[in-house]
Amino acid sequence: MAGAVILIHGMWSTSATLSTLRKRLEAKGYNVYSPDLPGHEDGIGDTADRVADLSILEYCTHLKDFIANLKLEEPPVLIGHSMGGLLAQKLGAELKIRAMILLCPSPPWGLNTITLSGAWTTFDAWAKWRFWKKSHRPSFHRAKYGLFNLMDNETQIELYHRLIPESGRAYFELVIWFFDWRKATHVPPKGINVPILAITGEKDRIIPPGVVRKVAQRYSQADYKCYPEHSHWLIDESGSEKIVNDIDIWLKNDDKQ
Repeated sequence: MAGAVILIHGMWSTSATLSTLRKRLEAKGYNVYSPDLPGHEDGIGDTADRVADLSILEYCTHLKDFIANLKLEEPPVLIGHSMGGLLAQKLGAELKIRAMILLCPSPPWGLNTITLSGAWTTFDAWAKWRFWKKSHRPSFHRAKYGLFNLMDNETQIELYHRLIPESGRAYFELVIWFFDWRKATHVPPKGINVPILAITGEKDRIIPPGVVRKVAQRYSQADYKCYPEHSHWLIDESGSEKIVNDIDIWLKNDDKQ
């Protein structure tokens, strides 16, 4: 069976960010739902103010309510990109789901995410005074380097203009997790007992493959796959059709087990 799929977007994004993935999965027969995180809806003029102090915990509550309101007959598949991959892990430890696919996921509490390339890409977030109370958005040259490094210049410009401000608190909870007394990004590794597929691109600069490999290693049932000609924005890169085909095959093989 194809079944329901919940797509969870990442930082600086909206549900529209995953529109290519959504269309390809729908073409394969999946019922796909793609919610916006709070304050991330397209066309909101005051996004910077609305998201500044939102927590990962608030994102999770919003997603749990969204899924509950769908009243699905069968447990869904969760697919999360980047920060959405961390949100998928947190939901997977609390909700009944069928499987989980993590695309270049942010790691949970306890795993170091700080790399030189990641810090350079997100400089516009942490360089602000009291950044955890302010929104942020990368400059174009940092987004080109860390997010869209395999795209042509025209596509980089188009994708950059779709980026929206993100919560400084969420960034703090993800990256400076060792100072977060609430442990907002904590995920009990034994709390998830469904199949997991962790996917990364070898040329990802903001969440390098080594980080994603560590995420996969937390879960004994996880499969790990690294695509050599892809980076962080692999959902829109050339050749991304193969990734979607591989996801479809993996899900169908899981059904047979």
